[in-house]
Amino acid sequence: MVTSGCPPSDFEDEGNDDRIRPLVDFWNIVPVLDELDATKRKALEPLERLVTDCLFQVPPDIGRAESVTALALRIISGWSRD
Repeated sequence: MVTSGCPPSDFEDEGNDDRIRPLVDFWNIVPVLDELDATKRKALEPLERLVTDCLFQVPPDIGRAESVTALALRIISGWSRD
């Protein structure tokens, strides 16, 4: 129920938790992955900050956070543009 003249934001939508939780879980696991070398860890740092920033926006930019996380998965798997 809307109690003001403003529509409810995505942030208030409990359904977003189903999309946010896997992102948070992924980024919580990244620091303990043994197979990441220093170069990959350094490449992932700005992506993690970007995802954090996206999720702390009101409303959260979940789509962008998901896209950046997908890029992180590519980096971890050794993907390159070549």
